[in-house]
Amino acid sequence: MKFVVPYLRVVAGMFAAITLWLAIVEVLNGNLADAILFVAFAAGLGYLAIGKPLRDRRRRIKAE
Repeated sequence: MKFVVPYLRVVAGMFAAITLWLAIVEVLNGNLADAILFVAFAAGLGYLAIGKPLRDRRRRIKAE
């Protein structure tokens, strides 16, 4: 399963970018409630794509 994890991070990053774009479109359409939902979802996916690997790397460096 470890060999699949980097690819899943790429997919999570792609979906974060798509949902961020959808949030921008919803703001332009005037639906702020939907835009807030999309931004929250994009933040969660962005954390999975970027934040978690950086946090794990920092822990490995401290452990060494």
